[in-house]
Amino acid sequence: PLSVHYIANGVGGLLLPRAAPAITAASVALFLAQDEARASMGNAARARLEREFTYSAMIDGFENAITGGRTQATQANQATQARSERTVA
Repeated sequence: PLSVHYIANGVGGLLLPRAAPAITAASVALFLAQDEARASMGNAARARLEREFTYSAMIDGFENAITGGRTQATQANQATQARSERTVA
């Protein structure tokens, strides 16, 4: 699942199975009872956020998504055109 990319289970948060209300309830109850674990996970999640999900990285990702697609399309078009020119010549 995509959430694994954003949350390190047991480090920066908890990943729980879908449609498992008993497991979710037990996990939340345990989590609420462990002040130190909550603080540790919160600090770890905050540190990772500040390290890996900066505004600069987000903008770079958007630019790569936009220009990367254009670059690939341009390269494909140029390759097709070059093949066509060789066929005609």
